[in-house]
Amino acid sequence: MDKKHGFNISIRDRVYLMWEESMRMVQNYQAYSAETNDEYIKSVFERFAETEGKHASELHQILLDINN
Repeated sequence: MDKKHGFNISIRDRVYLMWEESMRMVQNYQAYSAETNDEYIKSVFERFAETEGKHASELHQILLDINN
C-alpha cells in the first residue's frame, strides 16, 4: 500500500514499472554508446546495456509468471 496516498500498488504493478524503467535504461545506454567516440565510455555503456537487458528480461519473465 502507498500509505502516503492511501491506495494499493500491487507487486505486479511494481514489477511492471521497474520493467519499463529497465527497458528505458537499455535504450538509453545503447543510444549513448552510439553517440561517443571514446572507446572506454562506449564499452562501459554497452556493458551496462547488456546487464540492464538481463534485468529487463528477468522482470519480463516475472510478469509473464504473474499473469499466468
